[in-house]
Amino acid sequence: MRDFVFGRIPVNMDTNTIYGVTKFYFNNLLNGVVPLWEPFVSLGRPFYAIAICNLFNPVTQMVPLLKLAGINYSNAFVIYMVVYFFTGCIGFYFLAREILKDRYMSYLAYLGLMFSSLGASMFTQMTFLEIVVPTIWFFFFLLRFSPSAG
Repeated sequence: MRDFVFGRIPVNMDTNTIYGVTKFYFNNLLNGVVPLWEPFVSLGRPFYAIAICNLFNPVTQMVPLLKLAGINYSNAFVIYMVVYFFTGCIGFYFLAREILKDRYMSYLAYLGLMFSSLGASMFTQMTFLEIVVPTIWFFFFLLRFSPSAG
């Protein structure tokens, strides 16, 4: 993860696109404008990226908070990705604990996700991260609150 955080691992083109949209959106919000129109694509179109770029996710809201704290957008976005990844890892630990009913095996599953090639690919592919983390938490809460989990 050190190479990712310090910028030695290139990120996927989709991640750069999501970064650009996120920066555009939060930069406008911090300047007092809610962007409803995207001026960069096809000479303008409605700004629909709010839904597809995870901009209403509570964890994403740390990007403007970090910007207000004096951190530039690219570093704030990397911090957001790392925090979101670890949120998914913690959710995977809880999911494994719910399924396996064993704390040590759940910790081993957590480490397996964190150090697997799947975990490493999440850093370079933000779209994958945006799909996997909510899915992990969905299945955890599904198992946790289902009546048969008793």
